[in-house]
Amino acid sequence: MPFVILLLIFLTLPYSYALEPGVKTIGLGNAYNAVADDNSAIELNPGGMSQVKHYEIDVNYLFSDYSRQWRFSVLDSVSSPLAMGLSFSQISFKDVAQHSAFGELGVSSLTRSQKITIAIGSGSDYFFAGVNASYQKIKETPGDYFWTFSAGAIIKPVSQLLNLSFTIYNFATAGADNHSVKQKWSAGAASFVQYILASFEWSKIENSDDLWSIGIEGYLPQQIVLRSGYFRGKRAHEEGWGAGFSWRVQQIALNYSFQKRYSDKLNSISLSIFLF
Repeated sequence: MPFVILLLIFLTLPYSYALEPGVKTIGLGNAYNAVADDNSAIELNPGGMSQVKHYEIDVNYLFSDYSRQWRFSVLDSVSSPLAMGLSFSQISFKDVAQHSAFGELGVSSLTRSQKITIAIGSGSDYFFAGVNASYQKIKETPGDYFWTFSAGAIIKPVSQLLNLSFTIYNFATAGADNHSVKQKWSAGAASFVQYILASFEWSKIENSDDLWSIGIEGYLPQQIVLRSGYFRGKRAHEEGWGAGFSWRVQQIALNYSFQKRYSDKLNSISLSIFLF
């Protein structure tokens, strides 16, 4: 029921295209898909949503040298057998031509836009899978919008100690002929041992180079988490690193991450509320 109410609210809003969903993603240097244990899974790996055993509401603000983005999301994995996620985001670019990461995501000629993503997922103790659909609206061009569809899965072959993931983005599109939307494939692994989480991710963008990233999280007393990551591709602008932290007090978490790229710096801050 909470998910249905929020869906009705979201459908009254304009729609958007999001560039970098998730403060944890940025802090881990993009090595996120095998982790996928918060609201970012809605867009990045819907197969991970069933791992989250509570309601989660997240408000995220990302800013960089060239862009600004607001994102609001809700994840419900307890009220029905299916995990359901919903995110709304709005992004604007100061200078699209200078934003190197923009073309890598496969959308050209976009300066301001909005996106709404709906995702569903399901899983057992050892296998999780999900799909999402995103409706993206270009604000500068009346009537210019398109759909993209993505899917992801997580396998846990060794109890809860190891996650293996595979994700395909934009495996189907509609109305995207004018935006050069590219497919992207991603595979990753994550392992949690005592108070340390280590993750790795490899990705391939259609007609582009391979990218890989590694990340690590350390869990400290007082509900504090520190994270860092590094990513690299063949081209100079595809190299960088990230760092961040989370601080949780009861059912509220404050998160901050920073990422330095060759030609850009990203800062992301979010406030998450957990409802059990």
